[in-house]
Amino acid sequence: MSLPVELWQLSAAACALFFGSALQGVAGFGMGLFALPVILRTLPREAVVPLMTALAWGMNAQIFWKLRRDADLRVIAVFLLGACAGTQLGVYIPSLVPPRAFQIAVGVLICVSGAAIWKGWRVSLRSALPRFAVGALSGALGASISLSGPPIAIFMTAGGVPKNVFRSSTALYFLLLNTVTLFTFGARGTLNATFAHLLIWLLPSLILGTAVGVHWGSRVDEKKFRAVVITLIFVSGLSLLF
Repeated sequence: MSLPVELWQLSAAACALFFGSALQGVAGFGMGLFALPVILRTLPREAVVPLMTALAWGMNAQIFWKLRRDADLRVIAVFLLGACAGTQLGVYIPSLVPPRAFQIAVGVLICVSGAAIWKGWRVSLRSALPRFAVGALSGALGASISLSGPPIAIFMTAGGVPKNVFRSSTALYFLLLNTVTLFTFGARGTLNATFAHLLIWLLPSLILGTAVGVHWGSRVDEKKFRAVVITLIFVSGLSLLF
């Protein structure tokens, strides 16, 4: 089966994935933020969300394996339970809610949250109900618009989670969430031959970018790491508004 895209489209998608995965290797999230706009314009739209989910699975498996000693399952267990529920809703959001209105609402919420963190907003990670709600929102956004990172990043940053725990724990969270989402897509029959061919072609650039990002992330101190995460939160929100 021949690919339904040209070489320049594959090259553009591969470059976007390289830099996006490098960004996530440093900050713990952000691959979809950087790569998704390019991929939406170069690859078949119906393949994008399942493809990004599968690529994110590979990337997060790589990040987690490198940083596994710092992962704290207790930090993310409730997030994951919420995400399992949110994912089931998220796959239906595009058919239930006007996509543009949904994106704007989410973008405003993310920007307001980023501003609150910048101004000193703090939360406690001990309360289970807020973590469940944040996980549900993350799962819904991941399954609907491939943007599951910001809710978790916002909550963990506001909770004062240290850099290495943040990166390793979010990698484990996204790895498990991607697994649930892939099973959901598989049950709906969206993991087809086009998806498989594109995945094979794009995986090498993702692996290389992730390795570069994890390496450089170890050199960033806590203060700069927090600044990078808050900046990415703002950019995530703004990307949905324009």
